[in-house]
Amino acid sequence: MQLQAANVQGKNMILRTLAQYSALMVMKKIFQRKNRAAFAKGILAMYALQNYIGEEKVNLALKKFIRDWNNSNGKLKSKTPNYPTTKELLTYFIEFTPVSLHHKVYPLFERNSIVMLSLEVNECNLLILDSS
Repeated sequence: MQLQAANVQGKNMILRTLAQYSALMVMKKIFQRKNRAAFAKGILAMYALQNYIGEEKVNLALKKFIRDWNNSNGKLKSKTPNYPTTKELLTYFIEFTPVSLHHKVYPLFERNSIVMLSLEVNECNLLILDSS
């Protein structure tokens, strides 16, 4: 079944919100509560990161991370039996982040924190509550 919204302001809100809600409900069934919270935090952290440094730089960092750590022929993975951790992933994000923004990146991924996102036109505001 497909839904088409009226071609007026707010059209995308209907379509995107319903699609995102559907995806969230699928994730709810797949993951237990703790994992779902981590999933939601990850989405918000990645959105904030691309807002801070740009989608292109996030994609470059991810491309390099996958190139180095993929299981079949990763440059770093082929040299170790270990698997990457969040710490390794963060080094790639930091590499593509201006030094002036490092202080914004670390709290997104390192702390056991709650991330709340507020979107304004061309602006992303985060409230990070340390829950440790």
